[in-house]
Amino acid sequence: MQDEVKKDQQSTDSEWSLPESIIDGVLFKETKNIITGNGTTSEGYREDWNLHSDPIKQIIQVTLRPGAISAWHMHRLQKDHVFVILGTFKLAMYDGRPQSPTFQKLEVRNLSNLRPGALVIPPGIWHGFKNLSHQESIFINYFDRAYQYSDPDEYRLPPDTTEIPFTF
Repeated sequence: MQDEVKKDQQSTDSEWSLPESIIDGVLFKETKNIITGNGTTSEGYREDWNLHSDPIKQIIQVTLRPGAISAWHMHRLQKDHVFVILGTFKLAMYDGRPQSPTFQKLEVRNLSNLRPGALVIPPGIWHGFKNLSHQESIFINYFDRAYQYSDPDEYRLPPDTTEIPFTF
């Protein structure tokens, strides 16, 4: 039994702050839910957060069925900006940039509308999502480059690739 026991890694501090990313260039700006008379409101993006210097060129909405996995993909040019609007996702990121100080580092975090925030994933980071909820989960993804229909900046590996040391 002792061989199976694993100690938890730190997930917060005494102020309940989330840890900084371990992958170079990945940013997370936590926001707050404001409880209103009829629900909640949270900010998904503000220019003065300084999460990037380029203007937003496109926004998409992504819905995953319960337990669904969307992995692995990477962009060479565009940054992803992810904001969960419904549900909970497990996000895994793997630094595939040979010149990066965090080359081959893996980071896994949970993202949810219950603790909202905007996550920036720079070019060259392989990433994938798994819906942890028992309902459809939704995130919006906004980009600094519009999708090029004739020449997509989309690169993919299968979910069970051996190139990335992680299994959803």
